[in-house]
Amino acid sequence: MKVPFHLIESFLNVVESESLDAAARKLSLTQSALSRQMKQLEGLLPYKIFEMRGRSKKLTKYGNLLYALLKPKLDGVDELIYGASTSFAEEEKAHIRISGRGELLDRFAINLKFKGKAEFIQQDNESTISSVENRSSDIGIIHRVVDSHDLIVRPLFQDKFRLVFPKKNLRHFPSSKTEQKEVLMASPCLLYKSNDSVINNSLGKWGLTTNDLNISRIYSNYAAIGTMIKNGVGWAILPSHIEFAKSENHFIDLKGPDLARNFYICYRKELLNVEWFKKLLINIQSLK
Repeated sequence: MKVPFHLIESFLNVVESESLDAAARKLSLTQSALSRQMKQLEGLLPYKIFEMRGRSKKLTKYGNLLYALLKPKLDGVDELIYGASTSFAEEEKAHIRISGRGELLDRFAINLKFKGKAEFIQQDNESTISSVENRSSDIGIIHRVVDSHDLIVRPLFQDKFRLVFPKKNLRHFPSSKTEQKEVLMASPCLLYKSNDSVINNSLGKWGLTTNDLNISRIYSNYAAIGTMIKNGVGWAILPSHIEFAKSENHFIDLKGPDLARNFYICYRKELLNVEWFKKLLINIQSLK
């Protein structure tokens, strides 16, 4: 049994639309033409997909099952076509989608050398991995290695961290760890997430946990925390690349393998067949 693709597309539109008339408009068909298509589809199938309930036509149990099985398969068709088109296109006409956390994408958006259209999509780590796997993104910037047959994952850069304490809150920062610990416990603290492995490990250097701190703000955005530090709202542990005036802040560099975060680039294998994509990868790897 071979069912024409246009009948399947029409069936999905009928199910997802408020009415047969609305589905017909989406498909640029008349209502009668769409009705004939649904009758043609039912004629090719072993069971009825629609039944009358009162004055309304509803899906049968078979129709519901058919929709549930077809929907995820057909959703991927557009992405497959997009992937083939992107791979075939010249760089100037290509559209590349790069996903990751917002503060990571900011580091690439300005200096990216790409002649086509680059779309940046803000997502958390797990969503970024999923979007590259299902082809709704082409490149992902992630912070854990993922084991996938379809994806290539390569090291990108490492973020080192430091403690930043505004001088307007304390002019002279103590040098001994014991006194530092007392100051950190007493002073307002700004946290990037309530539970972050690098921050937790860093606090361990003073024998502290987040439960010991006077937490003023929790905000999953490094740039926003940086602005709050400049306004004297509190101290924080942040990546070293975030710039602060030395004259206005105390710094303590945090050293050790557990006090840094590694980032990786991931992409689908088939894109390595595209020459402009290879050049794009080299460019991204240089933007640290």
